[in-house]
Amino acid sequence: MSDSEPIRDLMEALRQSPDNVVLRAHVGNVLLGRGEFDQAEAVYREGLKLTPASEKLMLGLGQTLMQQGKASAALVLIEDVLKRPGATGQAHMLHARLLLKSGDPSRASVAYQRAIDLDPELEDSDLAEALGVIADDDDFADNPEVDSEGRILMRAESSGDVAPPIEMERPDLGFDDVGGIEGLKEEIRIKLIE
Repeated sequence: MSDSEPIRDLMEALRQSPDNVVLRAHVGNVLLGRGEFDQAEAVYREGLKLTPASEKLMLGLGQTLMQQGKASAALVLIEDVLKRPGATGQAHMLHARLLLKSGDPSRASVAYQRAIDLDPELEDSDLAEALGVIADDDDFADNPEVDSEGRILMRAESSGDVAPPIEMERPDLGFDDVGGIEGLKEEIRIKLIE
């Protein structure tokens, strides 16, 4: 069996069942993996004509566009995906990669964190390193160290393996100590309670 026979079989199956989004996404992914970007783009675009709301097809097209050096077009596409409720971690991860490519590492870091919050299996140490993201110390985040004077000790980023703790003072002020802006203070109270 030659290397091109499986893709020919998949393309024939797609011709027989053009509305099958799962099959179309699979064919596009195979073509993308083989570096056949023009064909992959055509498969994804044809599928989006039939099923414009398919996140799988939009993500595949976004990845294909990114591979072709069309990061701006891919970014517009993925930002449209992210406007929809229930966007997946994969969408946020692709967004992080595209933002990094477009020179916006701070937004890329936020997108990366959102992606791994939604799907921890997407964690990518190379991308995290490129973004300067440090893995969370979950135990520390859940149980921060507090000194005898009520100051929270936080970890600072450092180039070493373990960051030294730094001190942060807990403020002595409360809402009653701040004069005026009663409406704003009430909004903050409500948001803190929720």
